[in-house]
Amino acid sequence: MARPAIGAVHVNITIAAHPGLVYDLTAVEQEVQVIAGSTAHCSNETTILEGELNYPSFSVTFKSEGPSSFSFKSTVTNVKDAKSSYHVEVAQPDGVNMEANPNNLDFTKMNEKKSFQVVFTLKISILSDLSISQGHIKWISASKYEVRSPISVLMHPPSQR
Repeated sequence: MARPAIGAVHVNITIAAHPGLVYDLTAVEQEVQVIAGSTAHCSNETTILEGELNYPSFSVTFKSEGPSSFSFKSTVTNVKDAKSSYHVEVAQPDGVNMEANPNNLDFTKMNEKKSFQVVFTLKISILSDLSISQGHIKWISASKYEVRSPISVLMHPPSQR
């Protein structure tokens, strides 16, 4: 089974121009040799899971032979109201328990950073078929901001030998 192409369609430019929260990317996370003018040697880099990137989406792959739980930390920056609070809404992907901690992010100033952790735990111990499920977390402010992060989970059955 090929991995499906998943993406977002219709962007509301007015809302996108005033996001409330943004995910931080360091220079290393977004570096491209052509743009940055520096070289990267992949052989010198350690392998990281896709969920360890501080992207505004999460991708998790469970394999029968691998761990049944993953935990990823993300950091967001408050780019709007100086004092603002966000609570989390979680839509769990099928087959996975998902938890975001803390449940609330309280900001006291502009450009303040807060981190949160998302834990994904496989609900079943034996995977029989390749499956893909989706969910999201959404940070919702008391005023008007909602920041939605899509989640894609791929579950592999045991290898056929």
